[in-house]
Amino acid sequence: MKFGLWFVNTGPWATPDGASQLIRAAESSGFESLWTVDHPMFIGEYDSKYPYNPSGRVMIPLDTPVVESFPFLGWAAGQTSTLKLGTGVLVLPHRNPVITAKLAASLDAMSGGRLLLGVGIGWLREEFDAIGVDFDDRAVRFEEGIATMRAIWNQPVAQFDGRYHSFKGVYSYPKPKNPDGIPILIGGSSLVAVRRAGRIGDGWFGVAGGKVPLERLITELRAAAETEGRDPDAIEISWGVAPGEDGTMVLTRDDVRRYQEMGVHRLIVPPPTLEPDHIVEATEEFAASYLR
Repeated sequence: MKFGLWFVNTGPWATPDGASQLIRAAESSGFESLWTVDHPMFIGEYDSKYPYNPSGRVMIPLDTPVVESFPFLGWAAGQTSTLKLGTGVLVLPHRNPVITAKLAASLDAMSGGRLLLGVGIGWLREEFDAIGVDFDDRAVRFEEGIATMRAIWNQPVAQFDGRYHSFKGVYSYPKPKNPDGIPILIGGSSLVAVRRAGRIGDGWFGVAGGKVPLERLITELRAAAETEGRDPDAIEISWGVAPGEDGTMVLTRDDVRRYQEMGVHRLIVPPPTLEPDHIVEATEEFAASYLR
């Protein structure tokens, strides 16, 4: 089982000193990856329902700092040598996929091929409204965005003809380090999300708290892959463990064993403390229990 740290660009870690302490502690204690979250803003009043809490509300103070993912991960890349750098997850329809492809390829090339690009379609209509993007066509934008990025990464001279983006004769360098491009993990804990991951994802990023049991989600993912003639074992499964009431990780050895038996490849957990001055000892304690 691989372990990643989640929420690394928020709260106490959204400062140079706090982030440096967390990043270095994660690498030295043996974590495999870091994962950012993605919101350009928080909306004070909204009617949309957050899908990972029965209340339908995001349980986070509205003034919590969230550093933009690409600057944060680029900054982290310069301080590390082994940690993979993950987005968990970018709301892709918010973003121009041509620019996102360039940002991602640049980060991947400069980090030596360490980027894992988690992407989702989003759930907060009011956030889309504030950005100026149509919420109702986000699924179409999402899948076309993935195809757009792959065309730019994988073609020496890229061309693409889509509903929202069309181009030819495009030179965009540097390319990702891997000739096959950057691994794309499809985020979401709905049946639609896992079926999409089975069809077009290199991996799937699920999150605890949704309505569908994990076992069912994995079964549907594998079935969708097989329907497309893909090898379901080649689709990497990452699972985001929900924080406890104090914002830190709640996990037992039995939990880890159960996730392994279900086919999860990577568990992504919150930092084991929210105190930067204690993060070294907390990550070491976690590593002693789960990583070694």
